[in-house]
Amino acid sequence: MKLKANTHFCENCGQKFSPSIPPVSDSPKEKQSKRKKTTLFFSLVGFILLSAGAYYGWDHLRAKPLDQETSVKPEKDSVFEIEGKNQEDQPPKPQEDEGDHKNEPEATDETMEIKEDPMVLYKKKLNDLANVYPFDLGSWTLNKNTKGVELSIEYPDSNGVFTLYQLYDTNEYDVLRAWAQEVFYIAQEIEESTGTKTTISISTTCDHQVPETMFPSDILSYSGSCGYSIPILYGDSIENLTLLLHTKVFKEEEELLSRNFHVPSIVDFIKAEYSHINESEDLYTQEAPGPDVTEYVNENRVRRKLVEQKIDGAVIESFYTDSGELFFIYTEKDGEEDRYYFSDGLLIRWIDPSGRTIDAGNETEEYLKLNHYWQGQHAKWIENDFY
Repeated sequence: MKLKANTHFCENCGQKFSPSIPPVSDSPKEKQSKRKKTTLFFSLVGFILLSAGAYYGWDHLRAKPLDQETSVKPEKDSVFEIEGKNQEDQPPKPQEDEGDHKNEPEATDETMEIKEDPMVLYKKKLNDLANVYPFDLGSWTLNKNTKGVELSIEYPDSNGVFTLYQLYDTNEYDVLRAWAQEVFYIAQEIEESTGTKTTISISTTCDHQVPETMFPSDILSYSGSCGYSIPILYGDSIENLTLLLHTKVFKEEEELLSRNFHVPSIVDFIKAEYSHINESEDLYTQEAPGPDVTEYVNENRVRRKLVEQKIDGAVIESFYTDSGELFFIYTEKDGEEDRYYFSDGLLIRWIDPSGRTIDAGNETEEYLKLNHYWQGQHAKWIENDFY
């Protein structure tokens, strides 16, 4: 039977019971109110997230320069390229400070070339010498051949040669030596870095000018139909490096400076022998081995005296002892006389046209130049190739 509300007994049979109360359900209005609250909550959360994303996106775009591209091309080893790898295994890359690059010189073609070929660096060093010394002979060349590396200047500049000759004629040997020694030191650097022997060789080619103080015989030897081809600097060691034929670059290497002579006694002997030869001139056989050359030969076929009339008007009288050793030379040009006294092939006294006497031990630059010149001439005497 249907029970009445709030009834604990059945009116039909009288059975007692406890009624189960069904769960109270929300009313439609309450359900609608809950849905509105939920929708409002999620809308608010979404709005907050959208606003935050828009703010950070705008701040990022504003930080970029206007002309910067917004698309990024993946670079090598970038996070785009190593996607899928274990990024924790990658070593961290140090951040570079812009200041680290401010003082770095930009790489140029010249510096790249120097790194590839060290000879370019040495050539630059040689050419830079023109910024230090008062003459510029031109661009240096470093020629590799079977014997090593030759340092030279092809066709030296005429103006530079003129200035160099002026320094030579005015006895500015210190300037010339300083330049030549710098060249030699650079040549030594090349030898040390490459293990290759170096040679220095500079000479004029068909040039119209010569040093005013050059010896006439040298002018004649180095002249040609087109002009003069005169060695300026040549050699491959401290001992033989020479300027303009007769000036040692390293002065301390002059052989004369290591010799001890008792000059007065040697000069006395030379004067006595000189007088004896002149007094006995008629006893010698006169021969003419060359144009304007007269030799006086004794009975043992030893040349005691030679007189040569040079093309430029100079007269040279040369005297030998019986052993064939050259010991005295007399020259005259335009009325000016020079007297040279020798021992063991070395100049021990020079009396110039003014009568000034310079002996071994008190050498001047000009004296050393004369000594070197006459040593070369003496070698020609020995080979009978003087004239």
